[in-house]
Amino acid sequence: MLDTLPLEGPRVLEVMIETTDKHYFEPKFKAHFETYQLPGVNFNDKAVTGFTTDKPAGLTSSVAMCDASIDKLELSNFTLDNIFVKRLKSEGWAAFSIEKNLPSQALWLTLQDDQGRKFFVSVDKTPRPDVAKAFNKSNLVDAGYKVFADITAFKGHYKAGLAMAGEGKLIECDNFAKPITIP
Repeated sequence: MLDTLPLEGPRVLEVMIETTDKHYFEPKFKAHFETYQLPGVNFNDKAVTGFTTDKPAGLTSSVAMCDASIDKLELSNFTLDNIFVKRLKSEGWAAFSIEKNLPSQALWLTLQDDQGRKFFVSVDKTPRPDVAKAFNKSNLVDAGYKVFADITAFKGHYKAGLAMAGEGKLIECDNFAKPITIP
């Protein structure tokens, strides 16, 4: 759970939770988080981003088969300060062109609902030396991504996919879309 908290700075090893709630470690557990200033550790409220229906602007859009993978797609639900929230954590990689040794210039995780509406959230780039090694392409070390997004407003059946930017294009990748049900 520590990797889902919006903290940055020196590595946080522990977070202590104290409660009088008798449902500790059960889905009904309620928690209230308080922040304390620690030298060098900062609370990054931008770490949790939200989806939008706005396609990335200024790019020619197309749907194509992509070289990418959604390696992790995890839902979490919890009550925070008496508000029920839902979060989606995802990790993976995407290459704009393996042949040209090009990772994407920008990348978005997408959710598409049963009516075909698509929602976008920008992801953070992470190093993936395993991808570079697998394809023997050094620049693909920059192909990794991770995102921790707010999905509180979402409910129903969706397909999670990726959209990437490169060479002035927005490529919407649907060839490996993963189904996800948001309660």
